[in-house]
Amino acid sequence: MNKKKMIIISLSICIVLLISYLLFFHNIINSNFATNTFVKFSNIEEIIDKDDIGELKQILKGRTFRDSPACGFSNEISITMSDEKRSIRFCPALDGDPIIRINDSDRYIYISEEQRKRLDKILEKYGMTFPCI
Repeated sequence: MNKKKMIIISLSICIVLLISYLLFFHNIINSNFATNTFVKFSNIEEIIDKDDIGELKQILKGRTFRDSPACGFSNEISITMSDEKRSIRFCPALDGDPIIRINDSDRYIYISEEQRKRLDKILEKYGMTFPCI
């Protein structure tokens, strides 16, 4: 092969890899790193039940999107998952919609209606009930 074809093939491979990264790995929220989980509602309470933590980690992962939904969100009604180095705050939609705001940003994850029901059931154990507008 000549040099020009090699450069074109190399650039094509780089572009495909970049697009694959952006489509499949960029903006993925995954809280599997977390060793501590806290719920903030009227006070801050640590979740120590391993089953609840595992289920929350499953529900609260996915691809983030920029959006500006009409649902209300509050840092005062949130779930924080952290370890010694980093943390992520998840703010469920106050009206009960299956949308979760990430930290204090314009990034959101959408969960299924079934996942939202499971989330509400877990959070109810810790004093959170929805809708809470």
